[in-house]
Amino acid sequence: EYRYDRNVRILMQLFLLHMWPLLHNVQQNEIIMQIIEKHRLLASKERRPRFCTNSLEHRIMFRALQCLLCLTSIIQDSSLLQIIYDYVVETLIRENEPSLRLLSEWLLVRLISQDRTTRLNDLYGYLQDAHRYRTGAVCAWISISSHMTNLLTDRMDQIEYINKIFGYISPLLIHSNFHIRTFACSTMVKLLEFIESHNLENETPYEAYRCFKQNDEKSELARYITKLQSLFLYQFDSIRDFSLETIFYTLPKLSLLAEDEYLWPEWFIETSQKLHMTFSISVHNISTILQSCQAGIWRLTAAGKNDIGTNQDEESSSTIQHKANPYPVVESLDDTELRGSIKRTQLIVVASLIDKQTNLGGLCRTGEVFGVKEMVIGSIRILEDQQFLNLSMTAHKWLRIKQVQERELKDYLIDMQAQGYTIVAVEQTVNSQSLYEYQFPEKTLLLLGNEREGIRADLLSLVDVTVEIPQAGVIRSLNVHVSGALCVSEYARKYLSFMK
Repeated sequence: EYRYDRNVRILMQLFLLHMWPLLHNVQQNEIIMQIIEKHRLLASKERRPRFCTNSLEHRIMFRALQCLLCLTSIIQDSSLLQIIYDYVVETLIRENEPSLRLLSEWLLVRLISQDRTTRLNDLYGYLQDAHRYRTGAVCAWISISSHMTNLLTDRMDQIEYINKIFGYISPLLIHSNFHIRTFACSTMVKLLEFIESHNLENETPYEAYRCFKQNDEKSELARYITKLQSLFLYQFDSIRDFSLETIFYTLPKLSLLAEDEYLWPEWFIETSQKLHMTFSISVHNISTILQSCQAGIWRLTAAGKNDIGTNQDEESSSTIQHKANPYPVVESLDDTELRGSIKRTQLIVVASLIDKQTNLGGLCRTGEVFGVKEMVIGSIRILEDQQFLNLSMTAHKWLRIKQVQERELKDYLIDMQAQGYTIVAVEQTVNSQSLYEYQFPEKTLLLLGNEREGIRADLLSLVDVTVEIPQAGVIRSLNVHVSGALCVSEYARKYLSFMK
């Protein structure tokens, strides 16, 4: 059973927590450096800024930060904590993916609390030099400042921190960037509420800023502040919510990660009992506050809407972006087993006449998405071309690809006709049928033409049906990748519906 991805993750995390106190400093340092280097390798890739949520890169980076966050609870070596602190600061400054940024923020909150004298001054410096950093990084530092009050138990420390942080947050209230202003206002309101709950009104500049709590509830500012503070970004407590449940189940869920990234707390308990492992970090969260938080990414737009991937206002549309996962419970690490479980249609796409790598890569990706049975190309070497790989996005690993060179194409088409396939060519001819009126037979072979010359006459003579895409524009021509994608989509409308 431990071949499953989730069990390996649970086992290794518990092993680290259990064995860490027994490891030598050199061993501890080596483990931390390997985790950091793995994260750094992915973060420094040229394609890094373009990866999407739930991609392999995103998942590995998220898991690395989860591991570092857990280890901060048991690491005693101050030099090792400083290494983690320096790297997470470096990561936070360049990070633009919200779920990764949240874990970095939580790490920094915990690390700052362990060396407040030096690291609070770093926090003040980053806020003071906000104009030098990206918007996301500035918002992250503002968010961190809102969580620091929970770590201060001494009344004098609380007063000193609030008096200082007000001076650094205040200029950001009139910042030119909408997101920074909103985060600054939300943090200011949270600090004012902390002052009220701890009776610090007379020792802090409470009266000078209390106006932020007196805004009209229907005003634009009040709506944005309410929206931001209702999200888990401002609801979680770095001390109260520090548990395996929050780190490995609650945060991935609230950050809209795929369900197969969730690790239930019961799984940690079951594994630790079987293997007699002990560790200091809590398994379950003692608070239920996060359970009532809205899931979603916490970015608002100045137009009054939420960005794609966030929860919408009540008066707006409830439609959100959702990356569909057709195999949400696939856990096996065996690619052959997974490939065999994928349902395919009977459609074959023949692209042997196409020359450009980008068109072939795009068609490969489209074909895999819509369940094409097989894609035929002129040369299998294209699978090693970087331009093709950039467009296919690993689709070639899951879609069956066959090589049929252009000189062999005629014989191939004749052979497929003998097997009962209807050859449909995408070409403008006097007898072409409209794509949107033609009913594709289940066993269809879709023949696509060359980017410039289309389909040769000797091949057209073998075609059973030609279809064309109705066009209203002046150019009267579509890219072959687009044409192929439209045809594949029309076929899938009929033959994929029963597979859902």
